[in-house]
Amino acid sequence: MNLISNINIGHRLLLVFIFSVVLLIIQTELSVIKINKVDAALAEINDINILKQRYAINFRGSVHDRAIALRDLVLLKDDKDIEPVLGLIHSLEQDYRKSAAPLDEMFSREASTNPKEMDALNNIKSIEQKTMPIIGKVITLRQSHQFDEASTLLLSAARPALVDWLKSINVFIDLKEAQNKAITQQARAVISSFSAMTWISAAVIAGIFMLCGTLIARSITAPLSQAVTFAQRIAAGDLTNQFQIQGRDETAAALTALQSMQSSLRTTVGSISQSASELSHSSETLAQATRQGATSVDCQNQQLKQAATAINEMSASIEHVAENAEASADAARVAMTSSQASTDKVLSTVDSLRTMLEEINRTAVLVRDLASKSMDIGKVLDVIRSIAEQTNLLALNAAIEAARAGEAGRGFAVVADEVRSLASKTQSSTHSIEEMVNAIRHSVELAVASIDTSSQRGNETSQLATAAVDALGSVQQDIQQMAERNHSIASAVKQQALVTREVDQNIASIQALSQQVEAIADSTQTAGNDLQRMSLTLLDNVKQFKV
Repeated sequence: MNLISNINIGHRLLLVFIFSVVLLIIQTELSVIKINKVDAALAEINDINILKQRYAINFRGSVHDRAIALRDLVLLKDDKDIEPVLGLIHSLEQDYRKSAAPLDEMFSREASTNPKEMDALNNIKSIEQKTMPIIGKVITLRQSHQFDEASTLLLSAARPALVDWLKSINVFIDLKEAQNKAITQQARAVISSFSAMTWISAAVIAGIFMLCGTLIARSITAPLSQAVTFAQRIAAGDLTNQFQIQGRDETAAALTALQSMQSSLRTTVGSISQSASELSHSSETLAQATRQGATSVDCQNQQLKQAATAINEMSASIEHVAENAEASADAARVAMTSSQASTDKVLSTVDSLRTMLEEINRTAVLVRDLASKSMDIGKVLDVIRSIAEQTNLLALNAAIEAARAGEAGRGFAVVADEVRSLASKTQSSTHSIEEMVNAIRHSVELAVASIDTSSQRGNETSQLATAAVDALGSVQQDIQQMAERNHSIASAVKQQALVTREVDQNIASIQALSQQVEAIADSTQTAGNDLQRMSLTLLDNVKQFKV
């Protein structure tokens, strides 16, 4: 079987056809030999024996008729009546010679003569030589009107001689008849053996054809059945199949292509699975960072509200600074403490935003890598589609070859139809996977766009937070100056009121920026959740494959 599988299917069928032609040629040659024997026997009977027998029958007719004519010649008394009889005797003698000449010529042409035939012919000629003078003498006696002498010679000598002559001719005729019967029996024996040989050779050839057809069908259907099972497992998502490929024919090439496809698909699915896991982890990290950022922003808003309240209180205190300098000093210390706390919170918010931006950038890199992997999936799907088309074409060629093989290729045609059906199902599955990958690719592109937007807004928020830090630094400096110049509160009330209004404006700006940061954090958290959901969906799709 291994030797057969090393030969291409077309070459196998060609070898079977050549072997069939050789067997038919051998059978035809044997038939021709038998037919030639029968033809030679028929030629010997018709062209030689029957012709010789015909000449011998002519001999017998001539001798027999001459005996009757000779008797009539002796019995007739009127000379006028004997002329026609003499003419008949002469004519019969000429007929005898006309048959004797070609008969002698046939014997002279034969390379080997049957001794019995030659003896019989020589006996006829010997009796002829003895009888002809007697016939001539009887005719002479009759012509001389010696009736008694002619009658006596006819009865005593001519009659026995003519009887012997006819017997010798009959012996020759019987010999040819026996030869014809023997040749006929031989021809019938040849025909009988030819019939038996024909049936036996037909049975042998049919057995050889069935054996060759069975071997070829097994050499084709076994690998195709293996390919069908392998393709069904791949279609079911099992990419762990391992099998040994034997031979170098078209079916072995198809199995090799399926194995290469499985290896490529396993590598690609593994890479997608790893990327999806990394994406899920990154999206989870991003969501956590976003939640932390939202919490920080909320705390900042609370601190800013407290700072605004403190500024308002400080404004009220400044209006009464002249009345209670100590209360103003306490308020200044409280404002200093609150400002420091706000600065620390804003700095913490800036750090969280920077961390969140770094996570967003890393997530963007992973999402772009996921988009690249989805493009690789499209290439693998193109390879799968090409292999499915080649499998469909191979099955179609195999069905054509099976149709040419006739009855012996019927089982192979059924398998070829099954392979073609599986190839169509593979194409349909490939199309479904391609649509799924396109949907994932579109979602990834949306995620990339959302992440880019979040990154841009995060940068803007970071810049605004940095500006808030600078503003809080200015507030600290002003409050410190207020504390240092507490001894000159009266002269600095106007300037302090101005600074207080500026601080109030900065805090209002910081509050607005904090609200923007909170909105950005909410958007980023939503995008992270969407990204995490898409990564989980991708992981579920990849888990359908067993690698």
